Amino acid sequence: MADLNEDEVNEVLSRRKRIIGDIRWRKRLGYQEFSADVLSDEADYEMTLVGSVTEATGYTKLNLFVGPQPIAMLHRGKIHHNPSCERLTAVAHKHRWTDAHKARTAYVPADIDSSSWEGLFRSFLKECNIGLEGKFVPPSPQRRKL
Repeated sequence: MADLNEDEVNEVLSRRKRIIGDIRWRKRLGYQEFSADVLSDEADYEMTLVGSVTEATGYTKLNLFVGPQPIAMLHRGKIHHNPSCERLTAVAHKHRWTDAHKARTAYVPADIDSSSWEGLFRSFLKECNIGLEGKFVPPSPQRRKL
């Protein structure tokens, strides 16, 4: 599948979508992750929402993919440098696909609820026009060995 252009990405994001089932994180060595199929009655694209959190740093990523192409992302906990040389600190920021810079440009919106895992997750779902038909189970806290 060829990359969607910016207009097509915006059209996909504007359409109602849903995830059927619970979001549950799986523990891996040093991080936790989940992956969920995203369905749409209006679009014939293979879409996936993928999330990960690095246990040592708390670096969090929520990425919406159409096929292999990331079209919208929310990242928290790591500094980001835009192609324009603008530097975003480790606050939560969002990326959206553009024809000029693909997924490399980020911005800090005012609508992110980062007071809880569920708030962060649902803020991203809202922007992407995705409903969750299930429960959101946050990642488990890191347990350090003494």
